[in-house]
Amino acid sequence: MKYITKLILYSVLLFIIIGTGETSAQPKNKGNDNQPVLWVSKDAGNNIYLLGSIHALAKQDYPLPKAYEDAYQDAEQTVFEIELTPDAITKIQRLAINLATFKDGKTLKQTLGDGQFSQMNKELLKYGTSLKALNRFEPWFVTLNLANLQIAEAGISPEFGVDPHFYTRAIQDGKGINALETVEEQLNLFDTIPMPSQISLLEQSVFELQNAKEKLVHMVAAWRMGDVGALEILLNEEFLKNPDLARTLLYQRNRSWAKNIEKFFGQKDDYLIIVGAGHLIGRGSVIDLLAAKGHHFVRVE
Repeated sequence: MKYITKLILYSVLLFIIIGTGETSAQPKNKGNDNQPVLWVSKDAGNNIYLLGSIHALAKQDYPLPKAYEDAYQDAEQTVFEIELTPDAITKIQRLAINLATFKDGKTLKQTLGDGQFSQMNKELLKYGTSLKALNRFEPWFVTLNLANLQIAEAGISPEFGVDPHFYTRAIQDGKGINALETVEEQLNLFDTIPMPSQISLLEQSVFELQNAKEKLVHMVAAWRMGDVGALEILLNEEFLKNPDLARTLLYQRNRSWAKNIEKFFGQKDDYLIIVGAGHLIGRGSVIDLLAAKGHHFVRVE
């Protein structure tokens, strides 16, 4: 599981840490205890399940609701955001370091400025870490590394995320395994975030670490309750404040994934597609895009 943990941490956890700011969104039980964040389409003759994942959970969050298990058992094919193979961790480490290293001789300190760098570093020292060891890397990569602090504070781990859970089982059970994008495609998206947005995201992640635990706890609770309204705020609210991030990391990926998912309709196999919950909720979601193409999804009870 070690390579899976690292892979999830370095690639997809950005969507957990993207909005660590203070928020009033809290999960509200509206009579749908443990309603799964799961949709299904049966229009094309085969079952296409869309499971909204939380990429980091705690051991006590298992077992998952029965509806997830039923969807997994029904599907002959599983689909994940990115490649989850033993070779992928080696690839992602090499690519991430290569992409994230400043190519023009600059440093993180020069990019942020002495004052901002010093303030951020001082804040991080409270949590036993420092920016100095990451001085040669661009802000997006440093932000990803801060995910370690946030998930540790919340008592959750990528090891227990929904994605590695079902990936490991799919391997054991001999199910088909597919990916919506490659490691290269995902990391290149991160690397194309405009520098001002990278700096803003890093600054937010550093100075709002104190709120991370509360928000992550609320996020997991909302997911378990199936409170998609709270999830939309907790997962995607910061995208609304930063169009560059929304365009690069959410909407662009949703469009690409929807095109890839369309290929699965009408096949002989049933598919369980597992992506971050934020991609299935709200305007411009994968479900919205597929609905516009005539594919009707219903929420699984």
